[in-house]
Amino acid sequence: MKYLLSVMVVILLSGCIGNSGVKIICDESFEYPLSNIENTGIKINENIAQSFNCISSVKDQDIIIVSDYNLITLLYPKKASYYIEFARDSIVIAYSKEIDKKWYEMKDAKIGIMNPNTSACGYQSLMVLKLAEIYYGDNSILDNFICKNTKIKDEETINIPETLGVNENVLVETSFSELINDLNKVDFIFIYKSMAKRENLKYIELPPQINLGETEYRNMYRQAVVRLFSNTLISGNPVIYGFSILSTDPEAIKFADFILNTKGKKLLEDSGLIPLNPALTDNIENVPYALRDYLEEDKSQTNLKPV
Repeated sequence: MKYLLSVMVVILLSGCIGNSGVKIICDESFEYPLSNIENTGIKINENIAQSFNCISSVKDQDIIIVSDYNLITLLYPKKASYYIEFARDSIVIAYSKEIDKKWYEMKDAKIGIMNPNTSACGYQSLMVLKLAEIYYGDNSILDNFICKNTKIKDEETINIPETLGVNENVLVETSFSELINDLNKVDFIFIYKSMAKRENLKYIELPPQINLGETEYRNMYRQAVVRLFSNTLISGNPVIYGFSILSTDPEAIKFADFILNTKGKKLLEDSGLIPLNPALTDNIENVPYALRDYLEEDKSQTNLKPV
């Protein structure tokens, strides 16, 4: 009898130890909203990385969340079969010292960006500079801030080598905390608006034609195309967060339901994001049935192609 009770205690304890929450790998920029979600009582076991690294680092996670939903297509068909677009953001220019509103005319400015080979915000920042050339009618902007200071080349597509070869005028970071700390060393940084607001940074709002924040300018954004060193080709798109459920864990579906329902949307708004209403998916037939009422089909074509 004592042996039986001991076995039962071990089994019960094992069950408690194993209940470590929904396993999520997500972009660092979503860490704050994720912590707020966890504060509602949802148990989460998170792994934080940059969006492109999230894709290459997926193992046994239940959910992946990235700040460029198109990246999830790189997991097709073995690890994922759909994405869900649920919230949008935009790129702003944050600064500590006062800068001219005509920032795009500054010469020899020192700037900070996220690493475009690992971070969606990094390559999206390059897209903003390319779109600024079109918007302001000045084809020297990307060269002035990036190309002349790095090994990145603008050759119809923005070609990003594995080794960026930056000089003292460009600081490239692998975490947003380091990027924000760079404000003491640079003239300005490119960062998501939600993060700038949460960190109480001073920032310049960019025109919607170039800030990657408005779906109505999707076709204009597509004029900016980057090629990562991994030979992945990405054309410009609004900054839209996406997720996919990678396992059959019922807790993952509960987490997704929370993000998509009214309470979750309010929490996302409080985190500085703009929830999509409705959320969108590229393949509703592959989405768990319990989530389908929240979604509509995404009619736009994917802008990412691993080649």
